[in-house]
Amino acid sequence: MALEKRVSICSPAILLVIVDQLRLWNETWEQYKNLDKITAEISKFWSNLKLFKERWEKIIKTIESNNENIRKFNISARKLIEEGERIRDRESVLLEKSTTKKIKGKLKHKVMRKINP
Repeated sequence: MALEKRVSICSPAILLVIVDQLRLWNETWEQYKNLDKITAEISKFWSNLKLFKERWEKIIKTIESNNENIRKFNISARKLIEEGERIRDRESVLLEKSTTKKIKGKLKHKVMRKINP
């Protein structure tokens, strides 16, 4: 009669095991029902992570390119400064020579005038 009504006769210890198994089965079922949502969230996470990785790699390439451009710019700036300093030094020597010649020339004229009035 118990079998016909699907009733199991058991001791209290067995009843605890059965109740625990039913609880575990219920939790598993709830997780299984949400499995599609969990899978979708994980898929979305991986898509976002892939996009993040691609963007990060672009940023790294840009930074490396900028570093190279800064290095090249620094070389050009250094060359221009050195060239400008060489020109300034040459100009200063030429100006000094020119000024010395003019002064010597003027002094020579003055000395010649005094000698030959």
